[in-house]
Amino acid sequence: MSNQWCLEVPVAASTAAIRPSDGWYGLYGELNWEGLEADVYVAFIGVGPLQLTGFLVTAKSNINGVIAHCPVEIDTADPKRSHRDLYKQLNLARRVAQNPQMADQLDDAISLVRLIRDGRTVPRWVYALACIPLSYPTNGESSSNALLSASAWRTDAPR
Repeated sequence: MSNQWCLEVPVAASTAAIRPSDGWYGLYGELNWEGLEADVYVAFIGVGPLQLTGFLVTAKSNINGVIAHCPVEIDTADPKRSHRDLYKQLNLARRVAQNPQMADQLDDAISLVRLIRDGRTVPRWVYALACIPLSYPTNGESSSNALLSASAWRTDAPR
């Protein structure tokens, strides 16, 4: 199994850059992002081509207030399974953002807030994530706030 989805080219602007016919937009568009208690980001890690790691949930308007990470496992040999896992984890991240207290009760998410509450440090890999907001609008002016078109994610990009 491979967790190596690559990021090709960021496309600034808004969700208008994502076409309704794209699979990613379908996943994203099915969920209600209004009135959440926390923010959700799609998270990547790496140097050069970034690799999708999952979804990071943080305190509202405070990316340093980490709550949970909902990891995504991508299997390029089984795109249907990968699509199901992506949807499941995106939905889980949205549910955590709706009710952050549930982060401690989930088996399919890493409760970062519990680590902090227990006096442990947040793992260093969290600070290496490149995050793109999903739960609030952005104008794409800074690299940390850029949205991507679904065509920027490919499973067949060279490694």
